[in-house]
Amino acid sequence: MARWLLCLRPSHFKCLIACFAICSLASLASTAQADVRINSKSKIVLLTGYSIDLVAKQELNSATRALEVLFGALQWDLQDMFNGADVKHLSERQVSERLKRRTKGGSAVSIQELFEKEGYTHLITADVQEESGSVDLQVAKLSSDGSPSQDDMQEILNITLNPGHTDVARNQILRELRAFRDVDVPRTVFIYCIKPRSPSAGTDPGMLERLLGREVTNALINFYHSPKMQERYRTVVDNFTYQWDDKDITCSSTTTSTVTSAKAREFDYFLWGVVAVSHPTGDDNFGYDKVDIEIDVQLTHPDCQRTIQIEDRLHPSQYDQKVTFATDFSHHLPEKFEPAWTDKVEHRSCTGS
Repeated sequence: MARWLLCLRPSHFKCLIACFAICSLASLASTAQADVRINSKSKIVLLTGYSIDLVAKQELNSATRALEVLFGALQWDLQDMFNGADVKHLSERQVSERLKRRTKGGSAVSIQELFEKEGYTHLITADVQEESGSVDLQVAKLSSDGSPSQDDMQEILNITLNPGHTDVARNQILRELRAFRDVDVPRTVFIYCIKPRSPSAGTDPGMLERLLGREVTNALINFYHSPKMQERYRTVVDNFTYQWDDKDITCSSTTTSTVTSAKAREFDYFLWGVVAVSHPTGDDNFGYDKVDIEIDVQLTHPDCQRTIQIEDRLHPSQYDQKVTFATDFSHHLPEKFEPAWTDKVEHRSCTGS
């Protein structure tokens, strides 16, 4: 049974790199992960009360109770993460109820038969250390007969459960399980407001910045909701998420829980930016004002940042039609944004220039 312990918490990142350099496990971990891929067609069972091989039965204590609460919440998170995959949480008691009429009771064989009958493809469970309260989270691909595949078992995270404060553990687990998403699972994007650079709207450039901030934000939201992009990306933000206030340089959320949950949840891409309208110097811009949209993209896997810059210019006479200019600019934004997104984000690694 091959188990690779990956301690990918930020606080242990340097330790992990050193371990990989010394032990040369990076390629082995990558190979192991390649065999356990989860997508929307997968059926995952979150099992508490048993070891990964289904043989050892765990004693009921405060740590296992906390794990049951945690797994109960995770089933909805994982369903969302894996694009609608079927995820069920089964506690030791629930397994016993389903198997009480079987002559083999709660043996490993009978549990495998249950998994086979219900069509589960992946198993997620944890070994709980009662004295320390630590938990080794484990993932396994299930064979066609419902048994955990010996070659596709992995220990992916060691955490300490603090009953009543499981949110930290929940986020850690979700962060690690993202590595098991299949290539066809859409990645997640959160779009925050594109804000005006100027603190005051008392000038024509300032008023145009505000208009462009709103229009560009909505254009980006619509872009990621387009059928083409929804094949690869999902976002919880829509045109009703933000409420724009002309008297304030920031936009507020109409649904506070959406933005709050977004800050607590890890997305693959987090977008925000600034729009600036200025009077540039130089012969190339003589007689025109410059429009500069700077969109920052924070990638979480791996952790790095990209910047997409979109420029345009306008003649001072166009300030009389600020709304028309902002609308037209945002209408054509995808034509400029998509190639830059493809080049700087999709086709370039974080280590590249």
